[in-house]
Formats: sequence, structure tokens, C-alpha cells
Amino acid sequence: MEINVEDYLNDLALLKNYLRHNQKISSSDYLGQFYGMVDFFKYIYDIELKKRDIFVNKGLTRKIEAKYISDVLKRFVSFINDNSKDLEVLSKSINSLINKYSEYFIKVEYNRIRSGITTFSEKEFKDIIYSFFSEYGNDTLKIVRDTMENNRIELGIAGNFEGGGLNTFNMLSGNVYILSILQKYSVYNMSTLVHEFGHVIESKKFILPQSKRRFDGDALSEIPSCFFEMAFMDYLITNHIDKEVVELMFNDKMVSDTLSFRFYHDMDENQTLQIDHEGKIVGSDRNLREDVIYFIGYLTGLNFHLISKDNKKEAIKTFDNFMCLRDSRTLKENIESLGIDYDKYLNCEIIKDYIEDKNGRFIRRYIK
Repeated sequence: MEINVEDYLNDLALLKNYLRHNQKISSSDYLGQFYGMVDFFKYIYDIELKKRDIFVNKGLTRKIEAKYISDVLKRFVSFINDNSKDLEVLSKSINSLINKYSEYFIKVEYNRIRSGITTFSEKEFKDIIYSFFSEYGNDTLKIVRDTMENNRIELGIAGNFEGGGLNTFNMLSGNVYILSILQKYSVYNMSTLVHEFGHVIESKKFILPQSKRRFDGDALSEIPSCFFEMAFMDYLITNHIDKEVVELMFNDKMVSDTLSFRFYHDMDENQTLQIDHEGKIVGSDRNLREDVIYFIGYLTGLNFHLISKDNKKEAIKTFDNFMCLRDSRTLKENIESLGIDYDKYLNCEIIKDYIEDKNGRFIRRYIK
């Protein structure tokens, strides 16, 4: 799979020309998209473009950049400050669960499983992904199919980015693009693409049609992608598609730092949270933004999958409503809008039995 180079360069030029002729502070969203596409260019062609060279007014460029970064940080810091008590409860609950049921959170190494990783044909690879998304309705499937069949995906990229996958989109053209560092048509790559499709589905269904802003600082931004990724792993296991390898993938997800979340609220002398433009706590190497968005993403995604998996077409209606309205809700309101009991969510009651059943049995099979 390869991205259509001509389409991609046209999209890059479209954003570049828009920014050249709209040098105003309100263009910060489009600048963020342009920077995302420039980063993609670097990964695909190993050529680093100078992002600021597109502007005539370098001073205004810096102001637009500052506005973009300020929006990102303001949004994220506000979420942390508003929900710090609940995040502390979640942190204690998940770590209490891990400590109490430590036998369910043992990492199984790849060399312990009996089967190798299956390499599928391109058709088999696509058909499995299409079959999964078909359970969530024709609209969802069409978005995935159109992205897959219109040369919007590039595999085997030499890059080092979170989770092995990356996506970007252009609000002017409506086009989306996905990168994966993995080359083979394996369940690992399927899972990576399904995760990124969560972002694509949100972009196509809500962000683009409603001209919504897609803030990098949105603390709930990984919920759509993590929901589909967790549901997909369960789908593969249930249908015995490279089952042992997928169970290993799930095991890794459960015992990784993603779920083993420790929240602490680092305040300065003015009792405010200080985070730099990369999302790191000032004076620390810890990227709090990365920790929070993936923890909330996987925890919420798994919770929602477990309560909705018996009626997926109804589930997607609920999930669509969540994606559409989440900007205007508190964390509690967002979680409850998905039909998840908030107290059970905070205390990790819904996921415990599933982790015991899926991960516990897998661990007992390989670790005596």
C-alpha cells in the first residue's frame, strides 16, 4: 500500500497557498494541519521542509505558531485541572487492580507462544478489516473502504512515532492519510491501521462536515481510535484469526505503561500546572499529555466495547453522538453518554473480569 504522491503534494500545496493568503491569527488550525502534512513528507521521502518558509511575514508566522501552541496547552491543562480528583481516583484504582490481581498482569514474551505471525495476502488483509468495520454500519465501512482503496495509506515507513502509526488530514480537501512503520500484512499492522481508522472516522463524520477544531490538546482524542483497536483485538480472538499472536498483543497492551497509569498533579508555587509545548511537565521528562490521552483512550475504549459488543450497530450510534458532542461535556458527562456507569468506570469494575478471563487464561497457558 502506498500513498498517491500527486494527491498528497496537491493537498500540501493547497494548505500552503491558503496560509500564504490568510496570514492571520485565526489560521492557527490550518497551520497545525500543514505542519502535520510536512511531518508526513519527512517520513515518506526523508526530506525535511522548512515550515516557516511558506510565509512572507515571519513575525506573523511566529504569532500563529504561538496561538496554536497556546490553544493546545490551554485546552489540555484545563482538562487536567478540572478532572484532577477523578484522575487520581482512576490512577489508584487501576494500580490497586494491578497489585491485587498481579497474576493477570504478567508480560508474556513472544518466544513462549507456539505459533508464528501469519502474513496475509493484501486481499485477505483488507477483507478482515472490512468484515470487522461492517459490523458498525455501512457509513463506517464506507469511510474505511474509501481510505483503503484510494491510495491514502503508506506501509513500511522508516520512522519512530507513537504506536507505529500516524494520521493527518486536510480540512480544505477532506483527504486523510495514514502511515505505518510496519510492512507486512499481519495482525500487528491490521491493529495499527484500525487504531488510525478511529481518527479517520471521527474526522470524516464530524470534524470535517461540522468544521470542528481538532485540537492536539484534546485529552479525549484517543478514545475513538483505542475503542476500535480494542474491539478489533476481541474480534480477531473470537474469530480465531492468528489468535495466539493477538492474545500476546492484548497481553502487551494490558501490562504496558499505557494501562499502568500513575497520575500526579505537579503544581508550581501558584498552584497551576506548567506544561511545555510538547506536553511535558516543566522540570520533568514525563510527557503528561501522552500518559493521559492513551490511558483514558484505552480504558474508555475497552469499557465501551465490553458494554456494547452485543449490539454494534446501536453502539456506533451512541459512539457517534459521543464524538459529536464531547467538546461540550465534562469527563463524567462524556463517560456516562456512552452508557458507562461512572462509579464503575472510576473503580475499574467493568474491565476486571474481562482482563481476568482473557489475559489471565492466556498467562496461565504460558507461564507455569
